[in-house]
Amino acid sequence: MDCLEFRRRMLEAPRARAADLSAHRLGCPPCAAWAARAFLLEGRLSEALSVDVPEGLKERVMLKTASAPARSVRWRAAAAVLVFVAAGLVAVPMLNRPALADAVVAHLYHEPELLLPSELEVDPVRLHEVLARVGGSLHGDIGKVTHAGLCPINGKLAAHLVVAGRNGPVAVIVMPGHGIQSTQRVEDSSFRGAILPVGAGSVAIIGSDAEQLDELFERVRRSFQSEV
Repeated sequence: MDCLEFRRRMLEAPRARAADLSAHRLGCPPCAAWAARAFLLEGRLSEALSVDVPEGLKERVMLKTASAPARSVRWRAAAAVLVFVAAGLVAVPMLNRPALADAVVAHLYHEPELLLPSELEVDPVRLHEVLARVGGSLHGDIGKVTHAGLCPINGKLAAHLVVAGRNGPVAVIVMPGHGIQSTQRVEDSSFRGAILPVGAGSVAIIGSDAEQLDELFERVRRSFQSEV
């Protein structure tokens, strides 16, 4: 598959998981970066279009434009549409979502290839080294870990793990520099999960809508040492 075919098919279905698409994305860094941007835009568009229209808006618009000159009506209507779409694209992803949750979701959109199914399993030594870099350690089994790396979240170093869930990969992001008082739920057009307070920091656990995460929430709470 060449880059042109890959991008054409991704534009048709940004969330496609076909094996040939995954293979090309993993082997072509420019297309992987392009796909991440396309995935992010698709998610923002979905959220923008899901916003409920305020009650009575249709009637107010009709009343306002009923007596206006046709030319003025056309310009005002066009301007209103542009303002509404622009506001939706910029503001909707952050509505009712804390800044930390928004930063985590943005990071997942930046690296969507990490949430593709994988048969790999991270070596325990590698996993220990990654967690040690952020001052954390495991005290139990959280499941099969298919990726372990370091990443910045809001300017602070975090450990980005991917765990094999029942229905697909689940991101587990250990964030020692981001303490929170209570659990923050994460709801998005593409992802679902929560950020849990663990010790002085927090751990984000986020997967697809189909994933059952409650069991993993409890495993993570038990498995990460309190110094996280």
